[in-house]
Amino acid sequence: MDEPSSRVPRDRAADDPEERRFSELLRGLARGELDEAAQAELALYAEADPERRAAVENARRARDLGGTWLRRVDDDAQVEALQRRPLVRIERRIGVGLFVGGLGMSFLLPAMGAGMLAAGAVTLLWSYVRLAWVERNRDPYRRIDR
Repeated sequence: MDEPSSRVPRDRAADDPEERRFSELLRGLARGELDEAAQAELALYAEADPERRAAVENARRARDLGGTWLRRVDDDAQVEALQRRPLVRIERRIGVGLFVGGLGMSFLLPAMGAGMLAAGAVTLLWSYVRLAWVERNRDPYRRIDR
């Protein structure tokens, strides 16, 4: 879903590369992701067209009002993506399988069951600790004063 500030007038061609670039720059401005060169490029697009100038001003207002919120949403999505990675899910399934299998085996073969139980517990613990370490190093909220 496009933000309202990034919409271009409907009478412009949707397949025009210049319009697509202008829309990309507007979205970047609204999210606060533009560097100086991109801002200069956006200013060049907007200097001759009053509709584009108004769209740029709307994008600036959106950035000022919601830019930090959008960054926080993106940061939360990155943390969730870490937790859903295939490696993490596989590690946890293996750990749970070993743990449950070890619990069952402890009644039949106590030595083997205890080993499987310990291996499952260590695998689960390793998975959670490793993920917590990665999340801590990538903590998107470090830059926010508490």
